[in-house]
Amino acid sequence: MDKTELVNKLNEMRGSDHISEKYRLMLLNEYKEYCNKDKHTELIVFIEECAELIQCITKILRGRMKPNDISICEEIADVNICIDQVACCYGVDHVIKSDSTYYDLTHNSNPMNTTLFYMENRLIEMMRLLDELLYAYQDNGPDNYYDINKWILTFLDRAHEIKTTINTYNDVAGINEDDILYIEDIKFLRCKERRENSEPM
Repeated sequence: MDKTELVNKLNEMRGSDHISEKYRLMLLNEYKEYCNKDKHTELIVFIEECAELIQCITKILRGRMKPNDISICEEIADVNICIDQVACCYGVDHVIKSDSTYYDLTHNSNPMNTTLFYMENRLIEMMRLLDELLYAYQDNGPDNYYDINKWILTFLDRAHEIKTTINTYNDVAGINEDDILYIEDIKFLRCKERRENSEPM
């Protein structure tokens, strides 16, 4: 989906109801069944999405992108979706909510850059964690020797940190969090359509 198409779709969605949590969980479970035999692919996709959000962050830091550009909104939505998809694939039966927690930046001289650097660091930590599990998959799968339950708990901690940082960034950058949710809705529905048409993800 190119930027113009996304903006047009977003404008159409504004003002409508968001996908309910129940329906979102249904879509996540459909996705889980779709990729159940190839979980490591979802880990690789998540690493890619983290890298794409980091690329937006560095562009903003270099003055090459506006802090509220639709591109970073889209990448934030992609990361949020990947968090829920990976969580679902590894047995977490609820949506990892963005619980309106913010980091206190009131005493910081440059809250924008501070939030960007912090978000970048949290994403790098998540990429390392995903890579760790991918490395464990080199043999016959992590169940043979790898403590997957410990990995899931660490993943959930990292996911909460990322979502908290995103909340803080949205506030600092003046991004409407409803727009992020609408972009997530658009992508969820598009993925469902692709699965129903048996198109590649």
